[in-house]
Amino acid sequence: MICWKKMESAYNAGPVRKKEGSSVMGKRFVGEALCQTARVRYYLLEEDAAEPASYGVEIELEGETAAVRDLSLCRERVQALAEKLVRGAVTPVALRDVVDDWLLE
Repeated sequence: MICWKKMESAYNAGPVRKKEGSSVMGKRFVGEALCQTARVRYYLLEEDAAEPASYGVEIELEGETAAVRDLSLCRERVQALAEKLVRGAVTPVALRDVVDDWLLE
């Protein structure tokens, strides 16, 4: 399988903000991987309901979405995870397993 990967700095991509309950969730594009005909998009999530903000990741693939919120208070650590997801072309169905392994590192 040949995959094409595109990565962008989450700091350069503009945030998409949406309300979830009383908190505001920011969603920043990190990159995408194109495997065969499917485009997989990766996002860094930022929830700033309370100080300090917490971070998570989200993956979208042809209408299927998986997200894991509140992974860490460290943006750089979760940003690095999101970039690994892009390099590995991880799909939504595998996100939980990859995150579980990442948390055990």
